[in-house]
Amino acid sequence: MSAGAPSPVPGPLDGGALERRYRRLLGLYPPSWRAGRLEEVLAVLLACAEPDRSWPAVRDGADLVRHALAERVRL
Repeated sequence: MSAGAPSPVPGPLDGGALERRYRRLLGLYPPSWRAGRLEEVLAVLLACAEPDRSWPAVRDGADLVRHALAERVRL
């Protein structure tokens, strides 16, 4: 992992690979955003995911990255 890359966000859920990958994407959001929303957003993403999925959908991943960058710019 490079010095500028976010570390995975730890949490109580244990959804396996998909959860870890969503946490990594959510780690792109600013800490102030994650503090109040992370677990709820993660729970929704996991609940909406197709069964037996181990990778986020390309569209979901792109949306998370785009919105994370917008949040960082907004701050």
